[in-house]
Amino acid sequence: MALSPKIKARFKESNTLISITDITGAYSAGNVGGYGTPNDASTNVTSAIVTITYPDATTQTEDVTTQINAQAVLGDYIFTDITPTYTADGIYTFLYTVIGEITYTYTTKVLMLGNARCCLDKLQVKLVDQLCDECETSAYAKRVDLAESLYNSALAMGGCYKLSSITKILTKLQTLCDFEDCNCN
Repeated sequence: MALSPKIKARFKESNTLISITDITGAYSAGNVGGYGTPNDASTNVTSAIVTITYPDATTQTEDVTTQINAQAVLGDYIFTDITPTYTADGIYTFLYTVIGEITYTYTTKVLMLGNARCCLDKLQVKLVDQLCDECETSAYAKRVDLAESLYNSALAMGGCYKLSSITKILTKLQTLCDFEDCNCN
């Protein structure tokens, strides 16, 4: 079996940083694609690049070579946080290219919904204030429920990456957030 590098990614710090973790692990009988004999050791990696393709098709490239080969990888390795050049919600594609004796690639897609979650949190807080105003409570609560349902629908579709459906839901959710003036993006 050959080295099989893998990563996972997520937004953090209110969408201001992307955290990427190499989850390849060390070679073992249960992880034959891990770093170490008979595969390349992480210290023998000559190049490790993460290319992020944003929902708007722009890209950002990060060289993580010095981080991955600085020491032998024994488990998950968390790279230094990346400041994204794009932070809108949508499906982000991460291409991890590792060069050792040969070139290995791994691609993963991640549905990022940090702005939508920010909006929903603000809507929920605002709902408490609305409960004090008799006439607006019902209509506002319905909008909050709709926004939460749209968010949960987008999360559910994230597993199969139905881009057109996710885009429609995100557009509706963004319209609600803009109407409520959430200022989350």
